[in-house]
Amino acid sequence: MNPYQSATGSTKEAPHIQPAIRGKECCSCGSTNTSEYSLLRARPSIIFFLFFGWLYLLIRGAFAMRKAECRDCRVVTHYKSAGSYLALFFLILVVLLLLLSLLAPSGNV
Repeated sequence: MNPYQSATGSTKEAPHIQPAIRGKECCSCGSTNTSEYSLLRARPSIIFFLFFGWLYLLIRGAFAMRKAECRDCRVVTHYKSAGSYLALFFLILVVLLLLLSLLAPSGNV
C-alpha cells in the first residue's frame, strides 16, 4: 500500500510538513510553538577575552538571558537557561573562594 496514494487511487504529492519542535512554554497562552533566539552573540569580544580570560566568559555566561517568542500570541519571554545558572554557580564559587583566601589569617608569625 502506498501511503501517498489517496483512497480513490490517484497519487498526490504529500504536503511539506515541518517537524514539530517543542520550545519553551509561553507564559501567556501556554503554547510550545515558540522560536528561540541565540543565547550569546556569535563571537565573544577578543579584547575582553585577552584581558580577563575565562573569567570574562564565565561572567558573560552567568548573566546572559535567552529570549523566546511565541509564534501564536507574539509575546517575547526572557529567561535564563540551565547553562546560565551553572555558570552563575561557578562564578559565586570562585568569588567565595577568593574572599575566603583574602580573609583567612596568614600563618606567618
